[in-house]
This record gives sequence, structure tokens and C-alpha cells, in this order.
Amino acid sequence: MRTKGRLIIPVYYILGIDTTTVKVSKGTARELAALQKGVHAKTLEETIRLLVVRHRRELLDEAFGADSGKAKPFTEDDRDEYRS
Repeated sequence: MRTKGRLIIPVYYILGIDTTTVKVSKGTARELAALQKGVHAKTLEETIRLLVVRHRRELLDEAFGADSGKAKPFTEDDRDEYRS
């Protein structure tokens, strides 16, 4: 669907029950279509869900993975140091 230079992409609820429409520019629609091909997604819905999941994963990594790979495992000596 097109309206005044914008492409309207229907976005379907995962179970196919509820639907909504999201307006995006032609450029964004082209980028989504290219990304869809790049990730081998069957639908734009699948492509958008992939983006959402990746974004959530990045946020979690930032919040909880700050010392990932930097922290050393605790040793018995570390434990004794703070005991009274």
C-alpha cells in the first residue's frame, strides 16, 4: 500500500489474530527488504522481530555483561579475605 510517498507495511500479530499498520518511508522499506534478504527471513514481520530480539539482547549484554571475560573466578583466598 502506498500513501503520499510512503509505503505502509502491515505488521501481523504472531498468532495472526490482531493486525496493525506501520507507516515507514520508502527508504526504510527498501532497507527492511534488503535486510530481509540478508538474514533469509520469509516475511517483514520475521525481520522486524529479529531486530527487536537483537536489540533486547544488546541491552541485556550492556546491563549484565560489563565484566564479561574480564572477571577472574573466585579463589579460596578471596573468600577468606572477607571472613571474620
